[in-house]
Amino acid sequence: MLILFLGLDLDFFSALFLFVLVEFNELEERVVEKLLLEVLLKVQQGHVEHAHVLVTPWIDLQLQPQLLRLIQSCSPDAATSPAV
Repeated sequence: MLILFLGLDLDFFSALFLFVLVEFNELEERVVEKLLLEVLLKVQQGHVEHAHVLVTPWIDLQLQPQLLRLIQSCSPDAATSPAV
């Protein structure tokens, strides 16, 4: 009877060990996935910031003539200056 009891305990602990091992493996996979997603997000944010740095001067150059006209139209001597 004692041998059967010990055998049952070993099976229980083996099953428990396998369960914990599987759960640990799943937890590890989720942690790795989360870290990879964080790295991907940082890379994507870097690309967005880089694109913003490239696009901002281009927009400024495109809007500069309109801004100049707007400033001239708001100045007090706008009625006497010719439109650009």
